[in-house]
Amino acid sequence: MFAHFNANEILEIACQIERNGAAFYRAAAELASLSDVADILLDLAHMEDGHEQTFLRMKSQSSQSSANVPDPDETAIAYLSAIAGNHVFTAGTHAVDQFRPDTTAQEVLKLALQAEFAAIAFFQGLLEFMPTHLGPERLKAIIREEQEHVVLLSRQLRALQTPAD
Repeated sequence: MFAHFNANEILEIACQIERNGAAFYRAAAELASLSDVADILLDLAHMEDGHEQTFLRMKSQSSQSSANVPDPDETAIAYLSAIAGNHVFTAGTHAVDQFRPDTTAQEVLKLALQAEFAAIAFFQGLLEFMPTHLGPERLKAIIREEQEHVVLLSRQLRALQTPAD
């Protein structure tokens, strides 16, 4: 059997991941207990907004051309759905509901790191199946930026875990 998956649907999942990420970072930045990392969280939210815009442009291009991508053994859609459904900035939950009033900066940074790693895995999987007419180089740039988010979050987490001298 020769199956296809719809690139628009996958790009919409990517958009949702970015929307959820931006909402997560904004909700975390609003917590009084996180004032020491609020600026970084707001910067990350802004970057996720930019990623969503890139995916929306890709989706628009996909609509203008053939949107179906070959998936002979249905591995692509199963893989991407599995990643998106697990640990990529929780969908269906209000971002603010993920936090308690006493949530620590360390807890938020650890949650953010988990979600960023999952997003990178999703985008790398998407890249494997990305048709060239949709511009895989833009997706590669987003992956690099998401990797930079991991570095930034990791540094911030280390700084919080290192006792001040």
